[in-house]
Amino acid sequence: MKNTPISFLSGSVIYLRSLFESDAEGPYQGWFNDEEVCRGNSHHVFPYTLRDAREYIELAAKTREHLILAIVTQNNHHHIGNIALHKIHPVYRSAEFSIVIGDKTAWGKGVGKEAGAAVMRSRFLHSQSAPHLLWDIREQYRHAAIGNLSGDETRKSATPGRL
Repeated sequence: MKNTPISFLSGSVIYLRSLFESDAEGPYQGWFNDEEVCRGNSHHVFPYTLRDAREYIELAAKTREHLILAIVTQNNHHHIGNIALHKIHPVYRSAEFSIVIGDKTAWGKGVGKEAGAAVMRSRFLHSQSAPHLLWDIREQYRHAAIGNLSGDETRKSATPGRL
């Protein structure tokens, strides 16, 4: 079965789609074994294997606690990274926001900001009838957009008690 690019959310240069099993076969695995790509996130603690990639992609397809999407270029449908809302909490209306641009040729071109903006505009956040979730994610996005890579700072600002 061929994977047909189906856009879930889009911008002018990128679109966001579900992860495909075939994504594990490309450079994807290498991104999470690259210390420079993983600086500032929880990856690169243990070697990331093809099996790890396949299990993560399978999880992304099944879960409703995480929204995990591939960041793909509009012009050539090249998978360059992932964007995710992790640990979506329906009671506290909070989530952890993450972006990984694994393809270093896409660095510095604003694709992460464009992907983040697409998520901020999405019906998903607004349909949760959760202004606190939207605020929580926007605050984390703001920290990422201004270059604050400290996860501790982002977590402190997004703690439900501090809303």
